Parts: sequence; C-alpha cells; structure tokens
Amino acid sequence: MSTSRHQLPLLLDSALCLLLFFIFISSSFSAFNKITHLPGFDGPLPFRLETGYVTMNEKSGAELFYYFVESERNPGEDPLLLWLLGGPGCSAINGMTLDMGPLRFKLDDFDGQLPNLYANPFAWTKISNMIFVDWPIGTGFSYSKTAQDYTTEDINGTEFIYKFLRKWLLDHPSFLSNPFYMGGDSYGGKIAVLVAHKIVEGNEGGQEPLINFKGYLVGNAATGEKVDTSSQVPHAYGLGIISTELYQMIMANCAGEDFKQPHNMLCANHLDTFNGFLSEINSYSILDPDCSDEPPSTNEMPAAIRSLKENPEEFLTLLSSSVPDISCITGDLLANYWGNHHLVKETLHVKEGTIKRFHRCDFNVNTYHYTRSIPSSVPYHFNLITRGFRALVYSGDHDLRIPFLGTLEWIKSLNFSVLEPWRSWHAGGQVAGYTILFSNNLTFATVKGGSHAAPGKMPLECFGKENQVGFLSLRACLVRLITHLPGFNGSLPFYLETGYVTVNEKSGAELFYYFVESDRKPKDDPLILWLVGGPYCSGFLGFALEIGPLKFNVKAYDGTLPTLISNPYSWTKISSIIFLDWPVGTGFSFSTSMMDYHTDDVQSAKQIYKFLIKWLLAHPSFQSNPFYVGGDSYGGKMVPLLALEIVQGNEDFQQPFVNLKGYLVGNPVTGERIDISTEAPHAHGLGIISHELFELIQINCVGEDYLNPKSAGCEANLKVLDGFLSEINMHDILEPKCADDSPIRRKLGWGNRSIKKKSFEFHYSLSMPDIDCANDRNLSYYWSNDNLTKEALHIKEGTVEEWHRCKEYLNNYTVSIPSCVPHHLNLTSRGYRALVYSGDHDLDVPFISTLEWIRSLNFSIIDNWRSWRAGGQVAGYTMMFSNNLTFATVKGGSHTVPNDMPLQCFVMFERWISHKLL
Repeated sequence: MSTSRHQLPLLLDSALCLLLFFIFISSSFSAFNKITHLPGFDGPLPFRLETGYVTMNEKSGAELFYYFVESERNPGEDPLLLWLLGGPGCSAINGMTLDMGPLRFKLDDFDGQLPNLYANPFAWTKISNMIFVDWPIGTGFSYSKTAQDYTTEDINGTEFIYKFLRKWLLDHPSFLSNPFYMGGDSYGGKIAVLVAHKIVEGNEGGQEPLINFKGYLVGNAATGEKVDTSSQVPHAYGLGIISTELYQMIMANCAGEDFKQPHNMLCANHLDTFNGFLSEINSYSILDPDCSDEPPSTNEMPAAIRSLKENPEEFLTLLSSSVPDISCITGDLLANYWGNHHLVKETLHVKEGTIKRFHRCDFNVNTYHYTRSIPSSVPYHFNLITRGFRALVYSGDHDLRIPFLGTLEWIKSLNFSVLEPWRSWHAGGQVAGYTILFSNNLTFATVKGGSHAAPGKMPLECFGKENQVGFLSLRACLVRLITHLPGFNGSLPFYLETGYVTVNEKSGAELFYYFVESDRKPKDDPLILWLVGGPYCSGFLGFALEIGPLKFNVKAYDGTLPTLISNPYSWTKISSIIFLDWPVGTGFSFSTSMMDYHTDDVQSAKQIYKFLIKWLLAHPSFQSNPFYVGGDSYGGKMVPLLALEIVQGNEDFQQPFVNLKGYLVGNPVTGERIDISTEAPHAHGLGIISHELFELIQINCVGEDYLNPKSAGCEANLKVLDGFLSEINMHDILEPKCADDSPIRRKLGWGNRSIKKKSFEFHYSLSMPDIDCANDRNLSYYWSNDNLTKEALHIKEGTVEEWHRCKEYLNNYTVSIPSCVPHHLNLTSRGYRALVYSGDHDLDVPFISTLEWIRSLNFSIIDNWRSWRAGGQVAGYTMMFSNNLTFATVKGGSHTVPNDMPLQCFVMFERWISHKLL
C-alpha cells in the first residue's frame, strides 16, 4: 500500500494548514540555477526558485539536490526553514508541490502526459524562505558515483544534512543572520530534531558558520518509540475502524507487548486482524481512497510509504491503462509523472545520467539501504526544548500511521507543565483543530481532518500553524497577516497583523488587536502595548489617527470609501506596537456573554495583562525586546495599573517574563479631582472665560468636588463655566466642535476620550459632514464599517453589528480605582522610566493638572522647565525629575497630541525611547 494525497476543492476548509506554521523565515542566486519557468506552469513563476547540488563527498562524488524558494514577503528578514521529508527516501518534490510549498498539481485536467501546476495560495513560502532537500543519497535527484553512499543510517544521515546546511549557508551568506528553523514530517520529523541538536552542538563547539537557530517544527513525526505504533489501535477504535470487541481484546492481551513483534500469540492474532482492517484503507488519510502513486504503465515497485515503517506494506495491483482511474488521480501520482518528464529535468538542471528514474518515494532506500540506528528521538526533543528553543509539534487527526494520540503521549512523558490546557484553535472562522501549550515554548496542535501530510490536505489550517507571527495562531489567538487594506493604494509598506486573543475561555471573550512591526529593526527595537482611552475607544485610533503607520486623506474625501495614506511620523518607524481594542465591547472586541461587557479598573488591568502574556507566548521572538506600556486619556490611567500588574507578575515568576523598561502616557487621566478642577484656570489661561468668572470659581469652589459641588455659589459658577465649555471642542480648543461618529446616527453616544460624569450634545446633518467637520474621526467610522474593511481585517462575522470609534458604555464601566497616582509613585520609585506628556490646548485633562500631581510625588528636579525643539522650532516645554521621570508639553497640542502635532511627537518619542534628553 502506498501513500496518497488528494486535491480537495479550493474551499476555505482546504486551507487550514497555512495557519499553524505563521512565523518563520534576501536573495543569493549567484552561480546557482535560477528557475523562472517550469513545465506545466502557465507563465513566469510568481516566486524566486533556485535549484542546485551541494557536494557532500568530493572523493565519492556524492551530491544532494535541493530546491530553494525565497520568502515572498521579506526574504532578508523572514525566517529560513530547512524542510526534511519522510520515508526515508521521499523526495523534496513532496514539500514543493504536495505539502507547504509554492506549487500544486491540477488534478482535474490530467491527460496522462505532463501534469499542470498552479500556485498554492497557502504556501508557507509566503512568509518564510524554505530549502527542500532530497535526502539521503538515492532520493529524488540526489546521487553518488559510489554505491557505498547509497547505504546510510540515522547518525550519518544527520551529519550529512548538517554538512549540507553549513555549505549551503556559506554559499548564501546573506541568509546567515535570518532566524533559522528545522522542520520535517513523518520520518523527516525524527531527523529534523537530530539535525537541530547537531546544530546546537556545532554552535557551542564554534563550528562555522554560526547558525541563528531559533527552534523547530515537526508534523506527524516519527520518534522510533513504541507508542508510534501502539497508539494506532486506540486511534483506529476512536475513528470507528475496528470494533469494540477487537479493541478490548488487543488492550487485554497486548499490554506491554511490542506491537511490531509481539510474543503473546493471542496478541499476535489480534494484531493480524487489526492489520487486516488497516490494509483495506488509506491509513495515511483514512477518508481518502487507497491508491498507488506510480504511473500504471510501469512494472516497477511502487514508491515506499512516507512514514516510518520497518516492514513495507503490500501495494495495490497496478492498472494496465496509461491513465489511472479518476478516483486515483492524486498529487502523489502526478509528482511521479512530472518528475520523470525530460522537460522537467532539463528545466531543473538535473545532471544527465545521474538517476535512471525519479521516484516520489523510493522503496529501495526506505527498506534496504537505511538503518534506524537511533531508537528514539524523544531525548533529543527534551534536550532542545529545555534549552529554550521553540517547538511546534502538529498532527493531522485522520492519520493512522503516526496517530496524534501517540505524539501527545510522548510529549506528556517530558513532564512539562501545561500553560494552556486543551482548547480549540480557529481558522477561517471555524475550528481548525485543538491545541495544548506547554512550558519551555512547546506547542502541540492537531489539524482537524488532516492526514499524515497535513499541509497537503488542510493547507489553510496549516498555513495558520506556520504563520508569524511564530506559531501564532496556536499560541493564543487567530492571527492574520494583512498585506492590503481598502482605501490604501498598493501593498502596505509595513508588516501588519490583526487577530483575536481569548481572555475568557468559558464565556468566549476575545480582544481584537492590530500589531505593526518596527520598520527599522523589529528584532531589537522596543515593543509597545498602546491603550487608547474612553474607556471603550478603539485601538484603531492609535493605529490610524495618532501614532500608527496610516492616516486618513481627509482632503480627498468624496463621500465614498475613505482613502488612507502613510504616516511619515509613525512611531512604528522605530518601534513595534500593539494597538488593543479594550475592554470587551470596544471596537471589534466581543464576547458571547453579556457579563463580559461589564467591567472595572481592576478587572481591565488583569484582562489586559492576560492578553499580553498570551500574545507574548504567541510571539516569543519579541519576549526579549525592551517592553513599554503606553496610552493616552483614560488609557493613560490604565497604563500604570497594567505596568504594576506586570511587575507583580514578574516578581511572582509568571511566564513569560515581560522585559518591562518603563511607560509613557499622554494627557493621562488619573482619577484625581485635579483632572477636572484645573479646567477653570486652564480655560482662563487660554482666554475662554473671563477673569471675573475665574476669580469667583477660585473663591467659591475651594475644597469642592467639581462634579458634585455642595456650595450653591460654586455650582452656579461651574454651570457658567460648563456653558462656555459646551460651545467649544474641549479636546482641542482651536478646532471646530464636530460630531465624530456617523451622520446616520441621531445620537453620538459617549464620544469623550476621558471618563467624566458629563456629556455634550452634538448636532448632525443627514448628509455628508460640513467641510469643517470632515475629520479623520468621521472617516474612521465610515471606513471601519465598510464590508471590505471587515473582510480585510478578518473580523469574525456576526460579532460586532456596528463599529464605533468610542462606544457609550458609561454605565458598564466602574471606576474602581479612584486614583492611579500611587501606582505612578510605585513604578517610578522602582526606577522604571516614565514619560508624561500633554497637549497644551487640551481642556479635558489640562497639562497644569498633570504637572500638579507629578509635583505631588516630591521628586527632585534634575532639569528645570525649559523649551524643547523639533524642526528648528520650539515644540513645547519639559522638566526632568529624579527617578527617570520626564514631563513635557506639546505646544498647540490637543487631547490626542500625535494626531495634530505628528512631527513634534515623533521627535519627542524618538529622543525619549533612545534615552536622549528632549
């Protein structure tokens, strides 16, 4: 019996494997063979392909053949992955055309001649550089002039591949600095771990070149352990292939037996019966037909199976016609047709006369020329994982050759603690499989409906396994890489990821986020979690209205879909930033339980901390980056609460450790009365109220709560003040007062960014906004509610009826922490860096109130009030206090300063984050 793969219709459910690998992997073709066209593919290849040989033994003439595909995203920065196929003896063409590679065979138009190819939309090479190698000698197009080289074993095979890799890297030095991962499936999954271990030993021994090894991933991987085989019985029972009676008899009579060579006769008889059931089906993918992968016109032995088996299976009788039965036209079969075509060999630059016939999987290599000299790879897994290298182990749950039950059993034998117990993970809005997160950066996942070669059958799901964001989708969330956005012309000039992180598994609460990598050096630049205010104002404000990489082209707005342009002063030029929709109910964050829409300060801080921990587990490459929390308005109150939660988590050895360096807040709410009581002196200073009214307030409101004054005189004076304030835009007194939501809605809802017990009436027209009020806040509403936008951002359908910049959930949020000033004191006294900045034309949280509570900390002044400059002009004023605390105003700035003073704020941020004086 041979393996087979079957092309499923190109539907969403046939794409789940492009999501478990989301995070791995410049170009150097020099003297190698650059391939621009392939027989059977229409037009030029839409990716960079190189083929070649690496000489492994100069004396014997042994050479390994490989395919190299550059990442379509950013080859100079993306991970480099060396992928090993199974068998042993299965060609790299499997990875290139049948699994996660950039090509697929067209099954529906095969006429018995040259098969046709098309691009795989879920290729892992979308986001990683990949080397597919024909190993060992005798596999695919690899060959030797000496017969002795065709016989090998685990240790020699490992040495060979390690030597291949080092020579390849020396020939491609531009990839030496890329993050490097080993990968493989089936028996290749066993050897991948051995090679990874060899790489670590080589690095520690000073072997050149140094390989930037980060981790490994294996699919349906053989280990050599008995559990690889013994788990077939319970899995077959669970899949309904054997009866309860046979299952119980095997369990009773085969306890402690070697399932390959049982001593107990009753056990042997039961296993014979069991193997009879297996022989009738395709045990690699039990829902697919059992077919041969050799062209029926040949009389040669069909290719060997791709998984590890000591004894080869019987193969089906070959058909006599030149074109096989329609039900058995598989990718495996077409790979053999294609690989043997003379045009293919010429195009790939296969050396003439080196092989007689190409086999997708060579039966002779697998059975007669390869010795399993290392009985188990499990100790190697343990060694690598305990050293902190990342590992993803995934299994197609409909594979009976290496059942996921067996894989999970040996993983559990490592005795690592469970950080996240069994749960579903999603792709395309559906359950894609199930996953467990263990300590030491080990992730296990099943792919629902997946076969022995899961990426071949479930490509979208497995792309999710691989993608970014480091095993992104499994580690905490459903993650999507965004390359285009509606309203933006062309591809995005930055790395954008959106996704959900589940923060309450029972209730289904999920927080939505936007993540933008630094344009400069994401591996080393700071990582910032940015919290917008409200509460209930979307993280999109930070992303497209303040410090993020995009902004709306307000002048070009014509009543249709708003257009976006790049923000030349984006803070993501020099830092990676996560923009979060918090709390649940904000932006695109949602829950299936109404209870989650009610929260308070304490709960929110803990929920955001949980988000951060899970996000970092999903993005371990950012765990060592300097980390800062940032936010404005009410988000500026949440920042020190969250920062202190992080500090306490680190002290309690919560994993992962968050490399917190400090925080920054803009026009931050504290909860102190001073936030509001300074409105009068600031309004007076800005010429909004008369000197007489100001003096009356100063006299009559001494010691009063400005929200609930008890003095009748004070209350009367404050009503007059409110009358003046109601006529202007308190966030930015120089700008028009406009509705910042949809003209279709009759009520704005709660649009204020700071939390107060007051509201303001806004007036709408039923048509386009007045030209003075066609601002980016209006456009954010139009853009985010467009169906094209929701599709591009991969918003879960039915979770949010209407997106709002800021939602009116005043009664849902409890201010449970009256003041965050003690939190500021705690953090800055510990030495964490802090930048507190204020737009000096904001009347919602006046800068004089911010400076007053800072002075209440009683820190000494290191650098007294002075101007700071940007673009050759005074940009504001600053003071430097002890304990690494910097205060700054931004001249002319509003409540959201980066929105209207982008250059000044970028200069301020760049200097502070770089440890320079403003």
